[in-house]
Amino acid sequence: MSPLFYIFLIKFLRLFFGFGFTLFSGVGGLLYGKRLVKMGITGENYYSQAPLTIKGLIRALALLGIIVGSALWLDKNYLFFSWFGGYGHQFSMVVLKSLIVFLFGTQWAMWEDKRKLKRSIPILVVSFLIMTGIELFTLWPSATITSKMLSDDGVIIQSTGSTCAPSSLANIIRFYGNKCDETEACLAMQTGMNGASDNEMVLGAKALGFPGAVPWRTTLEAIASEDLPLIISIKYFDVWDYHAVAIFGISSHVVTVADPMVGIVGYPRKSFHEIWRGKAVRLGPPSFPASLSMRLSTFEPEKFKKSSMVLELESRKG
Repeated sequence: MSPLFYIFLIKFLRLFFGFGFTLFSGVGGLLYGKRLVKMGITGENYYSQAPLTIKGLIRALALLGIIVGSALWLDKNYLFFSWFGGYGHQFSMVVLKSLIVFLFGTQWAMWEDKRKLKRSIPILVVSFLIMTGIELFTLWPSATITSKMLSDDGVIIQSTGSTCAPSSLANIIRFYGNKCDETEACLAMQTGMNGASDNEMVLGAKALGFPGAVPWRTTLEAIASEDLPLIISIKYFDVWDYHAVAIFGISSHVVTVADPMVGIVGYPRKSFHEIWRGKAVRLGPPSFPASLSMRLSTFEPEKFKKSSMVLELESRKG
């Protein structure tokens, strides 16, 4: 089984699970609607039986606030969202479709006169198809459309808007003087068109020789102490944690990153917090033998450039 076929299989299973959840929601809506009818609540008398009150609305908003606040606290302290972030875009589409189907099923069971409901079916079908199209887009493997691009300083340049993380991982492997390209890293991360989450970065890093890879909330001081390259998520277009880059070097004044959008970039260390707030994927030492012996404190741009250019020529010949 080829890696790409395996990824398509995984994505298909995720799509199939989403459809199953939506179907289950529709059945649940029908059963819930029938239960309401047995209680004497129908579509015709629903609002008189269960009126909306300010007290009930405040209670619902308070509960929602507690849930959202707790989730944000868990993410800040324990990286709660990092382990399933890769499913976020698909999950949102599945939830929307399931909610629509559940509500429609409930209304279908509650209303005796279904003429208005039947007229809304075409709109629901179009909405369902649009959301399924978005879901398919987010699941589609980005490895199918990557290409080989290299900056003048030897950094692998991402070929799509969603492959900054795999490109950064490939650049780190080249930091150690070993072969890797964007496509290989995309396959390892199983990246979709919505990009890679922290857990997908960890998955890819472990597959390509970093068994100790974990999501990490950290500081520049801790990174400098470990003295090993890693992936961080920085602010991009005023959106926090939106763009993945690799830290290649740290000195007392400059943080050097390999940005798959532009190449090697140096940022003033004292103002680095303006684009980064601690989110990273720690890779640890590689399990493969490194051809280059550089560390963050000893990074040499020219040495990296020469090695990366040679690796690129070899990969294109081979």
